[in-house]
Amino acid sequence: MASLILSYSKKIMNGFILKMNAHKEKKLYYMDTDSMYVHYSDYKKYLSDVPDGLCGGKNDYGEDEAIIFARFIGSK
Repeated sequence: MASLILSYSKKIMNGFILKMNAHKEKKLYYMDTDSMYVHYSDYKKYLSDVPDGLCGGKNDYGEDEAIIFARFIGSK
């Protein structure tokens, strides 16, 4: 069951990546099984209108809130 959930979450996340063209334009800063860090303008353009819940997107920090500086040292 766990592998099914993981595979389905990858499918959902890959859909967002393709929608943003992030795989070619390097728009994705960090990604985990159920979260991704993208530029705020990309969030507003591609994800803010997606309803919260399964297959949904939301800003965990609150609407109109953003991280203004982050340092990602290396790949996971």
